Amino acid sequence: MPEASLIPLFERCAFAGYDRQTWMVELHGDDAWAVDLDEGVITFGRKTTYRVQLLGSESDATDSWMWAWANDSAELADPLLESARSLREMGESFKVPGLTTPSFRFNELEGHEVAIIGMVMLSEPAYFRAPYDDGAEYLLIHDAAFPAPTQPLTERIERVILETLATWELDDHRLGIEGWLKGLGVPMHAQSTAIHVECGDATIVIGFDDRRRVTGVTTS
Repeated sequence: MPEASLIPLFERCAFAGYDRQTWMVELHGDDAWAVDLDEGVITFGRKTTYRVQLLGSESDATDSWMWAWANDSAELADPLLESARSLREMGESFKVPGLTTPSFRFNELEGHEVAIIGMVMLSEPAYFRAPYDDGAEYLLIHDAAFPAPTQPLTERIERVILETLATWELDDHRLGIEGWLKGLGVPMHAQSTAIHVECGDATIVIGFDDRRRVTGVTTS
């Protein structure tokens, strides 16, 4: 099934995705919003506007996902589809059917998790779920003006690890954590049973068992 090929990608993207999306919720989770696909923007509240790309949509009726590039009925402008098409090209290069199949039924994943894959693989700062009757569109925030997280990095790393593990049952914790930390650009030293992360004057030690699952997170 196409969805099955996305599960390893989600494991890689889960920690980075949770980090970015919890910041998105903190910034705009309670804001009124409006999407203008003709202009390719989303506006939160009265003043905050970001450029967006359309990633795909989910259908509640069929419990399925459709990539934006496959939605012929929507008559979408080509500039809105550039990111979704780039993701499809990645899927072709790495032979990931879930990224190249126009639509597929959900079994283990949901729309939020597919959006996390797209957001992280395309190095975007956030996504937004725009619900409508019987489904939702998923938009990628595609704007350099999107603000960076402000939480101190030491607190942020520990929080994201613990909350991500409480949110999803992941097989390989280390895979996603290492990728996320590399993306943050923080100095770290990897050992067989731990990763040591340097955050200014503090050191975070993330312990792992022989199944690459987190055993503890300590800061000194």
